Amino acid sequence: MLTLTDKGFALANCGKYNEAIECYDLVLKNNSTAITALINKGYALINLDKYDEAIECCNRVLNINPVNVCALTTKGYALNNFGKYDEAIECCNKALTIESDHTYALTTKEHALNKQSFILPHP
Repeated sequence: MLTLTDKGFALANCGKYNEAIECYDLVLKNNSTAITALINKGYALINLDKYDEAIECCNRVLNINPVNVCALTTKGYALNNFGKYDEAIECCNKALTIESDHTYALTTKEHALNKQSFILPHP
């Protein structure tokens, strides 16, 4: 039997982000500190271009567990998409100090660095 978190994950994987968020919200209604639901909700929100809300989900996780690599990296990804490249890189660097080979953190950091160098004026 699927949990609501599992159902939300499956819906998000099918691109049904609003429905996934509804599942995560039901989980969070019963347990406001459900880390997996918060991180997955954040990722779904990113896919709806709701970066502030996604960052808030990640911050809630980081208030519970400041070294949660998934929350740090998802927050970095949201910040990167929001155009806040320095902050995105900072989040990814924190994640990489905890887990140096975390692929998602490495990729997100690389994307932020590439976008950052693209917008910086060249001498």
